[in-house]
Amino acid sequence: MAGAYNNVTEQTKMSYCTNHSFLIQSAPWIEIPYPFQWSTPIFRASHVFGMIGAALTASIGKFGALFVSIPLSIFAVVYFLLSIYC
Repeated sequence: MAGAYNNVTEQTKMSYCTNHSFLIQSAPWIEIPYPFQWSTPIFRASHVFGMIGAALTASIGKFGALFVSIPLSIFAVVYFLLSIYC
C-alpha cells in the first residue's frame, strides 16, 4: 500500500482501499439495458441528411486519397477496373 495505510485500522482499509473493499468483485459487469431507458429516440431529417452527407464526403475523400497515392501507370489499370465494376 506504499505506506499510506500503515497506521490505520482494518475497518478503514475496508472502506477506503478498493483492493480490500471487494468493489471489483461485487460490481455488476454484465448488465442488459432495456429499450428506451432514458427516452424514445428522436429522428430529424436534418440529422439523417447530415450523416449521409458526412458518409459521402468521407467516401469521396478516401477514394481521392487512394487515387493520389498510386503511381500513374497503375492509375490507368485501376480506373479501367473501377469503370467495369461500377
